[in-house]
Amino acid sequence: MKTQIKELRNGSKHQLLNPDVEYPRDGNIGTNKNLCKEIFNKIREENPNEIILNILGKEFKLFASYSTTNNFNGYHAILEHDDVRLFGLEPKKNNKGIINFYNAGDLYITNGGNSLLYICPTLINIK
Repeated sequence: MKTQIKELRNGSKHQLLNPDVEYPRDGNIGTNKNLCKEIFNKIREENPNEIILNILGKEFKLFASYSTTNNFNGYHAILEHDDVRLFGLEPKKNNKGIINFYNAGDLYITNGGNSLLYICPTLINIK
């Protein structure tokens, strides 16, 4: 079984939360960044070139991105307009959305413009 991130919390105030999870009343406190980094390193080892994520019942295939000096930059994929709407964002007319996964607790969607939405890790299943 692949390493999962369902027990982690992002901590961002601007995110899509899981209605089945009870969050702290004093705010959505995020998981320790060092723990997230450790878990993300395991995920990178298991998925060096691409990763498949199931989010809200839909599968997304993200590709690993490396710099010219071979430093890992995270996983990314282009989103069609319907996929952007799935997350409650309005897509930009002439641009596609983007999904970025760059740390175990940090996955976000953009609408191809200036709107950005983090996704709570409890909503993500790694295939």
